[in-house]
Amino acid sequence: MCGACGNPVKGQFVRAMNKVFHLNCFRCRDCNKIVAAKFFPVEDAEESYPLCERDYFARLDLICGKCDKALRGSYITACSKKYHVEHFTCSVCPVVFGPLDSYYEHGDEVYCHFHYSTRFAVKCVGCANAILKQFVEINRNQKDECWHPECYMIHKFWNVKLTSKLPTTPTASTYASTASSFVDLDAVDEEKTETPDSLRAKQARMEKQVEQIWRVLSAFEESSAGCISEMLRFVSAGQYLDAVIMAERFILHVEVLFAAIDDLEAQFAEQKVRGMSHAREAKMLCRKTVNFFSLLSHTQDPPEQRASITQELLALVTGLAHYLKILIRIALTGSLKLEREHGNTKALDYLLARLSLLALDDADPSIPVRGQDRSRLELESQGSIPPGFTSSTRGLAYGYRSLAVRMVRFWPNLCRF
Repeated sequence: MCGACGNPVKGQFVRAMNKVFHLNCFRCRDCNKIVAAKFFPVEDAEESYPLCERDYFARLDLICGKCDKALRGSYITACSKKYHVEHFTCSVCPVVFGPLDSYYEHGDEVYCHFHYSTRFAVKCVGCANAILKQFVEINRNQKDECWHPECYMIHKFWNVKLTSKLPTTPTASTYASTASSFVDLDAVDEEKTETPDSLRAKQARMEKQVEQIWRVLSAFEESSAGCISEMLRFVSAGQYLDAVIMAERFILHVEVLFAAIDDLEAQFAEQKVRGMSHAREAKMLCRKTVNFFSLLSHTQDPPEQRASITQELLALVTGLAHYLKILIRIALTGSLKLEREHGNTKALDYLLARLSLLALDDADPSIPVRGQDRSRLELESQGSIPPGFTSSTRGLAYGYRSLAVRMVRFWPNLCRF
């Protein structure tokens, strides 16, 4: 008697689980397919029955999310799904993810770096590149904005964005049936103009540029502020010679920034286009610097006059920091304009190189030959002296030729002795 239908068995049959079955009666309990060729017996409290391979492994939650077949060996788990190692691919393209490869999840699907970047990644408001790591989210004018942390700090400190293009984000997207999720409107165009390698290189280049801008400019501004702070401390302690030496360091910072701006102006002139508007800010910085030193000379006045002098000093320090920050912003904006509008991809590198070389020399005005510490330069990305674009800056690591020690043949710090 057939163990399934109870009728007599004639012709071909299957003997399994201590029973005999008609060939046509021996079917998977879940999908009802004939499983005479291959089956998996299941025993529960009441009966025994066969399952096909797919349904047997499905009950064990071992089905590949790509091919929908049983996982009999090694597998990978992602997005609440399991995959054969060779089937763990991007949902859009056939890129296979290896054990050490990065992949990105979106809408219960996995994507390669290229397709996630172009289709789903939120774009940074500062640089318009995909945000793939940590980010800063702020609400401005009732609109959420996402930034790379360094891009946000650059914007916060100097009010500069590294791209003139307004990035689109998934909040302004259209539905794409092929990916079963929302896709950036610019994704199709970007995928036509970029390849996976070119996009990754573009992102790496921007990431490096952003890191260098933040590191070099913030260090320059902090170093300048440190000089001002030390000048005040030395004067209040009566250490006037040290105050003068520290003032010399501060003036060197101003010199280097002015020289860098002159170089940028010369590059605008080479393009026969209008340069930067910075004359007012430069004059105000010079005026406040002169007033600052003038006030320092009055710090030994009678006590009844010192209170007003102290207030004026604090106001001047604030003014110095303000105009120094504005001039840094002008230099950064100018170098970015040369790159965006005139194809000068080296302007920003040269600006950062000069400020970075100043830091390598510890902003020491007595350095005979500026930027010549080769042992340390080899460790830096800006490992060579950038070309100058005016007669005053050509052949010099930073600052003006007329003020360099090797030109004036005078060591400023000899006044120590």
